[in-house]
Amino acid sequence: MPNCFQLTRVGDGYPANLHDVDRAICHHFEWVCSDDKWAKGWYNTIGFMLALGKSFSEIIDYYQPCPNPMGYQVACFLAANYTSDAWYEHGWRK
Repeated sequence: MPNCFQLTRVGDGYPANLHDVDRAICHHFEWVCSDDKWAKGWYNTIGFMLALGKSFSEIIDYYQPCPNPMGYQVACFLAANYTSDAWYEHGWRK
């Protein structure tokens, strides 16, 4: 059963493409975007926590005392600009 998440830009009525979110992060922080890597690994860390049902405030609290300011900054940027929905998918075998 995979855990999933999606982000919706504040004010939009539809989910954002996660590659567009990555480009928005890079643009905001003036980082170089990559076609094959997520900016500072946000999808693998913050995205994973969102998929597990963590809120942005929980993620920000997690990163705040850590020596990783990039995770904290990206989490704050996402919280200010996106909402998150999380769910898990399951399949039934017959």
